Amino acid sequence: VQDVLDKAACYGSLQDTVEVEEELKTYVCKASDARVLEIPNYYMRGFEDAASRYGLGKRGIWVLAAVARLESDYGRGMTPKQLKEHGPMGLSRDEWKQYGVDGDGDGFVERNEPWDGIATFARLLWSQPTLEAGLFEHNHAAWYVEAAVQDAGRIAGDCDTSKTEWNIAYPVPTNSTEINWDNLQILNPVAQDDIQNGLIDQRVVNLLAILTQKYSLLISSLRSDHSMLTASGNVSNHYGGRAMDIAAVNGVPCTDQSEDSPCTEVIRILATLPDGVKPTELIYGWDVDGSGPAFAMSDHTDHIHAGFGL
Repeated sequence: VQDVLDKAACYGSLQDTVEVEEELKTYVCKASDARVLEIPNYYMRGFEDAASRYGLGKRGIWVLAAVARLESDYGRGMTPKQLKEHGPMGLSRDEWKQYGVDGDGDGFVERNEPWDGIATFARLLWSQPTLEAGLFEHNHAAWYVEAAVQDAGRIAGDCDTSKTEWNIAYPVPTNSTEINWDNLQILNPVAQDDIQNGLIDQRVVNLLAILTQKYSLLISSLRSDHSMLTASGNVSNHYGGRAMDIAAVNGVPCTDQSEDSPCTEVIRILATLPDGVKPTELIYGWDVDGSGPAFAMSDHTDHIHAGFGL
């Protein structure tokens, strides 16, 4: 987006650009006295939750609140059809497709559900280097960014803050989350055909969709490019299309399994996904999560194996 920003001369005049906070915290906030009665409590809790999970900081809470006000007056200014199409945060179809997440944890991404829309917009902001850049990614107009920033300042109130243990909320995969093919390389063409022909378990496809939103993956094995049996003589989950092997992440081969390697980062993410999304079979060259689902095998020192049972 930077080349777009550079071309928008008036955008450069905006002040108080703040980067997304790295330290994750939880918040309980109250809007300013002038605005507190405007914001429905359900929305306020959604802004707090989404800003916490995506590390947007207190300022992110008020930016999300400002966007909801500008786009729909917290859902009150949209028709049911508009809410169903865009949600109260005014997201486009492409934005829902790229960033859509299940904010309220019910297993579905629903555009007219406020928490889903708020979390999706928070993820959009998180994908950019600053809150302002995230706003500009949503609406390529300097006036919009300035209006949201200024309104956020007017809405801002006090927050009680505490630290949190959770990780960034990667999107729960649904039909709205699709594989980013620009970030996916598959060594064997027949394996790519397996995906296109629907022969790969949807749970594995979901993992690819989650990871390729942020990481570039090299897949060394899926279904048709793997033997039917494992080394121990059992029928492999690969054979049922229920497993994948990741040979490299962001161009770094998984022979590098050091603490800070991209492959180690990815397997740790896989190990902390929600139940039902998290692989039940997660193998690496060493045990990265102690009592968690991952375990070590000596023949997995060059790849990540992620799979599911029947």
